[in-house]
Amino acid sequence: MNKQQEQKIKLAFEKAIKYALDKHLSSWSIKTLDFVNASQETTDFYIARESEKLHIA
Repeated sequence: MNKQQEQKIKLAFEKAIKYALDKHLSSWSIKTLDFVNASQETTDFYIARESEKLHIA
């Protein structure tokens, strides 16, 4: 495999990953950041999302 083929494959993977991530994130409906229940010892916080809380570190 030559450099040009490697670059094409790398670009294809980057585009596929970006598309999948964009599609995944667009399905989120973030309502509010919940800093009240955040840990003061760490930088952890929570995202309150409709009917569930997701822990984001």
